Amino acid sequence: THRGSKVKFEANAVKPEKEIYAFFLNQLGESKTPNRVLYIDDRKSHVDAAIELGMQGYVYLNFGELSKFIGSTNII
Repeated sequence: THRGSKVKFEANAVKPEKEIYAFFLNQLGESKTPNRVLYIDDRKSHVDAAIELGMQGYVYLNFGELSKFIGSTNII
C-alpha cells in the first residue's frame, strides 16, 4: 500500500529487518517497553523478528484463532 511504502521509506527498512520494527516501536512511543506491543502477521519470520526485539508476537492463521488467542490473554 501507499502507506506501507511511506513507512518503508521513513524507516529505511523492510520486514523482517529489525530496523523497521524499531521504527514502529518508536512511532508508538513504546521503544522502552516493547513487551506492551502485540505484533500480528501471517509470516512467521516477521513475527520472529518482532519477538527478538521484545514484542509479543502472533502468527495469524484466521480470525477465529486470533479471536481465541486475544480472548485467552489480558491484552485488551
